[in-house]
Amino acid sequence: MEKENHISSYNADFICEIKQIVTLARQKAYTAINSAMVEAYWQLGKRIVEQEQQGKDRADYGSQLLKSLSKELTAEFGKGFSVPSLYNYRSFYLTFPEIFSTPWRILTWSHYKRLLTVSNAEARAWYLQEAAEQIWSYRTLDRNIGSQYYERLLLSQRKETVKSEMEALTAPFEHDRMEFIKNPTVAEFIGLAPNSDFTESDLEKA
Repeated sequence: MEKENHISSYNADFICEIKQIVTLARQKAYTAINSAMVEAYWQLGKRIVEQEQQGKDRADYGSQLLKSLSKELTAEFGKGFSVPSLYNYRSFYLTFPEIFSTPWRILTWSHYKRLLTVSNAEARAWYLQEAAEQIWSYRTLDRNIGSQYYERLLLSQRKETVKSEMEALTAPFEHDRMEFIKNPTVAEFIGLAPNSDFTESDLEKA
């Protein structure tokens, strides 16, 4: 019996170690895809701004430039390069003109796209820092911006109560590890055709 228990314990440790290897590998894959997306969209925005600055009539030139660019990129790479998307990449660069090492590698494009909707620069910077430090999911960030969490914290005399309530309400959003990879924009970026019936194995292979 002792021998069986020893073997069982040994197998349990072995299985645990294998699971850790797989988990780490998936995390590396997540980080690589995320970093590539964010950097690519920032670089796109940078080049668009630089090219616009060469136009004589920048307003008209910029509009025509994005239409032509959208047509070419969509033909070559598929969805993800509509004119509104290109405007978002342009705004991304203009709003965050410097590549900062830690936050931009942690947060996803969906995070940044939501942050671009925050007009108050101080609030946007605060949400950026909190999302990166607390590793908020996109849904948590989205809810906190929508519920004016930053403003409520500033006004509240009982900040811990406001914070505890937020954490309780967003707790369900923090458990879906596949949230990022299931995002349609990620599927487009890695070359998966639009399909609402993707299985997790399809996504993991991609």
